[in-house]
Amino acid sequence: MKIDAMLTGDIVLIELTVMVRKVLFLIVGILCWEFGCAPVFLQEGQKRRGSELGLVRTFVYGVGRQSEHRLLRLWTANGSLEVKGLGVMARGRKEIKDFLGYARTVDVRLSMSEPAVEGDTIFCRLEETNNWLHLVGVEPMIYKATFVIDEGKIDKLVVEPDQTVVILLTGRGVAFWQWLKKEEPEAVDELLPDGRFRFTPENGRRLMDLIARWRGIN
Repeated sequence: MKIDAMLTGDIVLIELTVMVRKVLFLIVGILCWEFGCAPVFLQEGQKRRGSELGLVRTFVYGVGRQSEHRLLRLWTANGSLEVKGLGVMARGRKEIKDFLGYARTVDVRLSMSEPAVEGDTIFCRLEETNNWLHLVGVEPMIYKATFVIDEGKIDKLVVEPDQTVVILLTGRGVAFWQWLKKEEPEAVDELLPDGRFRFTPENGRRLMDLIARWRGIN
């Protein structure tokens, strides 16, 4: 009887010890979530998502403001910029660098809102203003944007323009295009040598000059 009682007491003590340990683990876990000492693998995931969103914010703020060389470091070697419905506008370091130079030339400003992170992909809303959009009276341009991140760098950016703004811009663009073909036909070949606008600093300056002339006449 005495042995049985001792065994029973030992079992109860063990069970109480296990229960106390579980309660302590639970309390520690709650405190960790509350005060930021979550398990390392969860912290790392949160840090990665935070750093990727920070990367995108840095790029968005820097477009048109910072040098092409500085912003180019945020991209992978074979990164691409695509406008949905129109295809790839720039691919690889050379074309991305040219695009960033164009953005500085026409004084692009981007703002970002409604970010959402899913794995290595960041979705957001972008608004763009620039000097030629101001001249034609269409700003801001609004986009749905998708950034794909690869090993801490931007690998792909796809933007989808808001259709309401596209319709307005198309209306203004047709009038400018008709004037351009009539008054400056050689400029068409300069700006679109293969049927696609080349995003370069030189083309940015040329486009601004032509739109300013067209606006001065019209």
